[in-house]
Amino acid sequence: MKSALDYNERKVANGEAELIQTVNVDPDLGSFIKTVRRYEKRNFSSKELSFHMSVNPAATEGLSDQKVKELISDIMEGLGFAKQPYAVYRHDDIERRHYHVVSIRTDINGRKISSRQENRRCLLLQETLCMKYGFVVGCVTDRELDRGLDNVVRFTPGRGDTAVQIDSIVRFCCTYRFTSYGQFRFLLSTYGVSVKEMSSVPMKLAFRGLDAYGKPCTIAILKNDLSFDPVKMFESRARECMKTRSYHGTADLSLLCSQCLKESVSQKHFRAMMAAENVDVKMMRNDDGQISRVMFVDHETRSIHTLSDLKDVSLSDFRNAESQGQWEKSSREVKQEPLVGMATLGDLLSSLGGGRSLSRDIYGRSRKKSRGVKM
Repeated sequence: MKSALDYNERKVANGEAELIQTVNVDPDLGSFIKTVRRYEKRNFSSKELSFHMSVNPAATEGLSDQKVKELISDIMEGLGFAKQPYAVYRHDDIERRHYHVVSIRTDINGRKISSRQENRRCLLLQETLCMKYGFVVGCVTDRELDRGLDNVVRFTPGRGDTAVQIDSIVRFCCTYRFTSYGQFRFLLSTYGVSVKEMSSVPMKLAFRGLDAYGKPCTIAILKNDLSFDPVKMFESRARECMKTRSYHGTADLSLLCSQCLKESVSQKHFRAMMAAENVDVKMMRNDDGQISRVMFVDHETRSIHTLSDLKDVSLSDFRNAESQGQWEKSSREVKQEPLVGMATLGDLLSSLGGGRSLSRDIYGRSRKKSRGVKM
């Protein structure tokens, strides 16, 4: 905790920041420091115990300090830190006023609070809370398109700037590994964008935003509406990915898929379990209604895979899940709807009722350490 606290306290000493709130602890810095030290001493196995988050509302959104405190409270609750001691600093060291939140990742009993998919959970929280607090998520200008890719979220109807949203999403999807137009089309759908081939020679693409049900809800966005040529970008990326066969992350994905298949009770349940691990799944069927192909978008490794890429899972495993009654019959007739990251995951989980917890450590998915969360 020392480095995160020292950074903010140096700003306070220089008159560039102010401690405006402490939560779940006496309202003074000394009590906060004593409390987090006590929490730290109860966990010697975790290397990273500090939690340091920045909250950056635009000045035009007019959020008062009190509103920001309420927003931070909702964010901390969503990330599992509702009962943790934390301090909120207001920073005025740059032109844009912003806020830093400092807390500790171990609870009062010494158990580490999970940081699994923390960045993605933050994106979901932003989309959930933007209506409540009246701020705009990820508003991207032309100047920011090239440097704001990691903040891309699903297309949001009603937010405005349809072309700008789709521009940033298509650019971001071209950082994934894919080798075909079908893969690219499914990838875009997971971010709430549909693409249609208007002509094949020369290739022309039209993009539209999707609503929460996967239905097109905007006018078509063509090449002239974007800041780049989407066909050239798509073809260039596909050729680049075709040169080498990448198996990065397929061992983890294969294990994850195998275990979710064994534990799921329906197709919808299986897709929700996979989505909880940052993987979207699409199942295609033949004329007889049998599953004929399965495609995976692994957002952890930014790669699209087919069943042939996985070692321990085959098409027969999916067909057996249905034919042997492991999956509910009704789920076979559910129309395949595009998973849209954690936003759709929330709907899926709520519809499953009181089933087993989906956020477990059994899958063994390797992840990079989080170096803080930026909101």
